Amino acid sequence: MISANEACKIIFEYANPTSFEERSLKESHQRFLAQSVSAPIDLPPFDNAAMDGHAVRSRDTEGASKSKVVGLKVVGTIAAGAPSLSFSSGESVRIMTGACVSPEADAVIPFEETEEKESFVFISRPVKKGENIRRAGEDVRKGDQLLEVGTYLTSRCVALLSASGISKVSIFQKPTVSVLSTGTELVPAGQNLTPGKIYDSNGPSLVASLKEIGITPQRVSQVTDDEELLGRALKDSLNSDVLITLGAVSAGDFDLIPKILRKLGATILIHKIAIKPGKPFLFAILDRGNHGGLPLQIFGLPGNPVSALMTFDRFVQPALLKMMGARQFLRPQISAVASEDLKGAEGKETYLRGIVEYKDGHYTARSAGKQGSAQLLSLAHANATLIIPSNQGKVVAGESVEAELLGDL
Repeated sequence: MISANEACKIIFEYANPTSFEERSLKESHQRFLAQSVSAPIDLPPFDNAAMDGHAVRSRDTEGASKSKVVGLKVVGTIAAGAPSLSFSSGESVRIMTGACVSPEADAVIPFEETEEKESFVFISRPVKKGENIRRAGEDVRKGDQLLEVGTYLTSRCVALLSASGISKVSIFQKPTVSVLSTGTELVPAGQNLTPGKIYDSNGPSLVASLKEIGITPQRVSQVTDDEELLGRALKDSLNSDVLITLGAVSAGDFDLIPKILRKLGATILIHKIAIKPGKPFLFAILDRGNHGGLPLQIFGLPGNPVSALMTFDRFVQPALLKMMGARQFLRPQISAVASEDLKGAEGKETYLRGIVEYKDGHYTARSAGKQGSAQLLSLAHANATLIIPSNQGKVVAGESVEAELLGDL
């Protein structure tokens, strides 16, 4: 068996973006940039008012005080979106937030700090040069890099690009993914259970996991443990970039996936990793002779529900994110203090469903509950995967443990 790190190295070698496309910002939201983006204009594009007030020449207010009020003639109003207005010394213009500041103005004093009577505004303090003015280019200069390749386009990124006048960007294409769930014992939720049958959790949870990273499978199949049916279902999925199978990869009489893959001509690069849960995990490639010379990548996940989701999180999700162009494709890890003893499996890197909390200035970690590979309650309540190295065996309360975060704490 190989280690988890060795498995990642093999998998990630094949996990590369294949092509990119130009799309509108609306279509590019929650995708990864394929080309860096530079600013086509200054931000802001012109000097503008940071507050509603009066645009003035600061030197006209020198010496102003409550006992020596300065009066300036109001000669107009500049609304946001309107052109600026010129004015002379001893004058001012009313200006609204975001409106273009006149070339003569070097400051804006808020309305609430002035008194306006008839056509004059009265100011009782000196206004500093530059006060309440946002200068052109103070945020971004034309030509500055806005976003780099591999950036995930959040709503915040969309705001920056839109403000810069950018309507289209180049994004990496998503890999096409098919899902094949195996098991004669599986029944869809909502149907009555008969003796020996269980509800299928692997298929729905894997589809949900894919959607969480922005991928909708192009094909989802559920097949019984029959070699002919499995072989046919595998062949039907050859047009995808990635095939994920669930179950039938271990050492039982009906664990047929490795055998069928070999018959199809696939090269199995990984079968069994020194981890718990998830040891039977499989990774294979199949040369199809087309698709631009790119092989089909096949991930065989174990049938136990926790093993399936743990290996998806650990190996498949980062590979897919890397194919989608992500710069950061691994889940964030932190170091936490174990609040209880945590038991690992000797000789295997162990993944425990855990709960991480921030208390008294540091992170603490504890088990989320029962750790059997078919026990889902603890998985549903976990917010982290606690990682115990293969050479450690256990973590004693008070010791440090690495935690891979699954979401917000």
